Amino acid sequence: LRLVQDSRKMHIDLPLYGALLPGSSSFLEKANGLADGMIYVDAPTDSAFTPEGQKLFTEYKSQYGNMQSATFAFGSTYEAFNLLTSASTSRTPIETYLSTNTFHGIFGKYSFNSQNDITGISHSMRIIENGKPKDLPPQQ
Repeated sequence: LRLVQDSRKMHIDLPLYGALLPGSSSFLEKANGLADGMIYVDAPTDSAFTPEGQKLFTEYKSQYGNMQSATFAFGSTYEAFNLLTSASTSRTPIETYLSTNTFHGIFGKYSFNSQNDITGISHSMRIIENGKPKDLPPQQ
């Protein structure tokens, strides 16, 4: 935040880039418009949810209010509980279950590779416009 504030105060006209935190409500509130134009990488947001995931997230927000943390926390926690539940009832060792199946969840289709890294869910590129984060379209 300090870098954004200082660069704007000194009229340094260079692009601003960041990761994760620029999309937080705390950062945006404190930046007070100074971060407009900043491009940053973010964890998948609710725009990455399937229609069923969007519905579930809307229901969650109507019952509990807006997320106090990243939206990804909602989706990843939901998926983690579903994965652990299905793995524990599969009678297969969890690591084997995860590495040999493809899953369909609120982020769509995903799986785990041989290094146990998730595939099929990717980060998003975003830009701050008028004090609000906006998804950037994927580059071809």
